[in-house]
Amino acid sequence: MKFEVYKQNFLLFFLCLLSAGLNAQATEVDSLTVDRQYRYEISYWRLGLKTNLLADAVLPANLGIELELTDHISLDVNGGFSQTNVIYPCKDTRVYGFTPELRYWPKTAIRKGHFFGLHSNIVWFTLKGSDGLLYQNISNREPAWSVGLTYGYLIGLGKNDRWGLELFLGAGYGHYVQNVGKLSPMDNLWYRSEVQEKRYLGLTRAGINLIYRFDIEKVNVFDCNK
Repeated sequence: MKFEVYKQNFLLFFLCLLSAGLNAQATEVDSLTVDRQYRYEISYWRLGLKTNLLADAVLPANLGIELELTDHISLDVNGGFSQTNVIYPCKDTRVYGFTPELRYWPKTAIRKGHFFGLHSNIVWFTLKGSDGLLYQNISNREPAWSVGLTYGYLIGLGKNDRWGLELFLGAGYGHYVQNVGKLSPMDNLWYRSEVQEKRYLGLTRAGINLIYRFDIEKVNVFDCNK
């Protein structure tokens, strides 16, 4: 009988110790949880929508976007498409292509001031020349391309500088292969007469961009306990 009593008392004492240990551990975890601190900062990711006013004179569909990658680096991509040419209109004129450019801003990306870029042009075209010949690279599926360096300057417009004018000029190396065709008087169709390969050093891009800039808000969380 006494053995049973001792046994019950021992089990009760063991359960009390176990409960106290669990409570102490839970209190310690809660204390650690309460003591953890975090810092929140709001930053802004800048985007820009633009159109090249010079290209708009000959390529009605012209649009670009610029993304802020870091405080001093941005990615600019412009594209254009046209089934006609305002300067030399004809049904045989087709031009489309795009220009990606990686930009470095000495101050802050897509704000105001100077920038320097590394760009590439990729273009497909069919053009009717003033000599009556047709020049194209579309049938070869090999675009005309060029690479070069750009210098530009962004001028802010308006109260909050949301609008801006972007003036830029670029030069580099270019290469393209084009078919040269002639119109046959017999059936009024174009026939390829020769293939020309061209390489050049010189102006590779120029323009005046009208740009609208806006910010996307993002929240950064920093763990102060590390």
